[in-house]
Formats: sequence, structure tokens, C-alpha cells
Amino acid sequence: MDKWNQPFAKINDTLAEQENWNSIKGAYLFGSNVRGSRDTCASGEAEIRNGKSDSEIDFLVICERKSVLLKKLLDETFSDFGEVIHHPDPYSPRLRGEPIIEMIVLPVNSQYLARVVGGGILTGISAFSESAYVSVYGEKKLDRLIELPPKRMGARFRREAFLKAVWGIADVMGKLWPLLNRNHDAIDIRRLGRFFVADYAWVLTGHWREKLPDALADIRRFEKDEAIIEAATQLCEFSKTKPFDPDANCQHTAVLYRLAERLFENIKQ
Repeated sequence: MDKWNQPFAKINDTLAEQENWNSIKGAYLFGSNVRGSRDTCASGEAEIRNGKSDSEIDFLVICERKSVLLKKLLDETFSDFGEVIHHPDPYSPRLRGEPIIEMIVLPVNSQYLARVVGGGILTGISAFSESAYVSVYGEKKLDRLIELPPKRMGARFRREAFLKAVWGIADVMGKLWPLLNRNHDAIDIRRLGRFFVADYAWVLTGHWREKLPDALADIRRFEKDEAIIEAATQLCEFSKTKPFDPDANCQHTAVLYRLAERLFENIKQ
């Protein structure tokens, strides 16, 4: 834990000197380094230490204010470990060949991860369901600082979340529309497609699948529309490819957009 505790403690010391009204209240590891690993900090450190270009360490940071200084300190401090990116931009291509430090920074009492309309509930469900996070600094219990998604969500609620949340159907269609029919590196469809498929499997079953083959199996089991199954299969296969290919990314941008469009029509009915 000390590995990640120290950088946040250092940032808080600087904030105390320059912005005594602001501080980090809690910091948490989440994502693939937490799920299914007993020694989460060690696994994350090993990936960063070995400099794996496809490795990623995810942090949720809860603060009093999202100030310019806090952003600057986070970027400067964690750039020693890799490339720092900030939510809601988790789907840009990893082109620099170095580990990724992904940050979600929220103020105390935020409802963002629990909110449906324009909120990050899909991120909240995928990242923090079943308490899939580890405290590395400050308050140990995340739900004392922010609101988390409800533990029980019916089918109607799940459909609404998938339609209206950030990186849900409507949001994805809006972001992909300007990118259709041209090569781009604005969004890595390998990454976005993977989570979009997993989110839809969650809509169908109410269970978040960490492993993509399990999510695809759920879709094949419960979905009757062959076009949706085929598009989901294509996106799953594409998610395995390396390195980033602009031509293939363009092609699968259209695949993902058509999938979102068809799901929009089906779910609205």
C-alpha cells in the first residue's frame, strides 16, 4: 500500500501549502489489477516496473475541489509511472508505448457514478460493483465519500442506464458519428467495443462479466437478433488485435455505430 500512499500524501502536503481549502480525501485502486487478485498493489507495481505498454493502473481520487493545481500535481506526480489520462477519456489509443495511469477524480458527495442521465453509472457498475476496489490513501470506505450505484437494479433500470449514461448508447452514437468513414485515433474501438459489449451483457443478465468471452456468451444465449450477435462477435475479435491499426479502427467504428443504432431501436421499443 505504501507504494501508492506516498504520492497522494505528497500531493496533499503541497495542497496544504498552496490551497489549504482543498485536499484529497481518499484514493482507490480499481480495475483489472484489483479483480481476482489478492495482492493488488503488488500486481500493479509489477506491471509498471516492467514497463508493459499494455498495462494500466486505475485510480479513483476523491477530493474537496477539482482544482487546476490538483490536476497539475496528479499529472506531474504520476507521470513518473507512465502516461496519465483522465476520465471520461479512457478510450483514446495507447500510442506512446508506455504504461497507462488512468484517473477518475470526483468531489466529495459526488453522485456521478450512481447517476443515469449524463452520469457515469456504467463506469460505476463495471469498476466498483461488489466492492471491487482497494483503498490506498485516506478514507477506507468509498461509500462514505461518494454515492455508488445501487446494488439491485431491475431490467428497466438497466436499459435506461444503457440508453442514457456516459458511454451508453446515445452517448456512443453521438461521439462516433463525426468519426464515421474516416481514419481517426480519437477513440480506440478495440477498447470501447469491449466495454460496450460487456455493458450490453449486463443489461441482459444483471451481471457484470469481467471476462469478455463470458459477456459474449451471455449475449449469444439471451439475444435473438442475429445482427446484434454478429456485431458483438466482430467487436470482441477486434478487441484482441495489436497494434493499433487506423484502417481497421475506421471499419469497426462503423460496426460499433450500427450496433448502437440497432440496440437503440430495439431497447426503445
